[in-house]
Amino acid sequence: MHVLLVEDDDGNRLLVRQALEQRFGAVVTSARNGVEGLRALQRSVPDLIFLDLWMPVLNGSDFLERVRAENEWKDIPVIVMSAMQDKQAVERLVRLKISGYLVKPVTVEQLTERIAKVFTAPAVQ
Repeated sequence: MHVLLVEDDDGNRLLVRQALEQRFGAVVTSARNGVEGLRALQRSVPDLIFLDLWMPVLNGSDFLERVRAENEWKDIPVIVMSAMQDKQAVERLVRLKISGYLVKPVTVEQLTERIAKVFTAPAVQ
């Protein structure tokens, strides 16, 4: 499994990377903001994206809109991780077809459970 991790916080990036590598044997590509994330997508299309919302340069919401606008990327599962719990903002993300929303701080168990749900859920047509 190849995962793109778009997260500006070094500690969160390390936690998620280690969990993905150790529990799933994932190959993880990291980006510190949405612009770096878009560049990474141009080089290689991942099986899954973990996305922070509050980042410099290009935030997670704007990154997600750009991902969903591209045919090649529009169906990549995206799990959002954020401390934000604003109902309207989360509803907007749901309209952009996220595969999950985890409230920070995120635990390894939460990551594991969400990934399992993404890859065992029936495909949405």
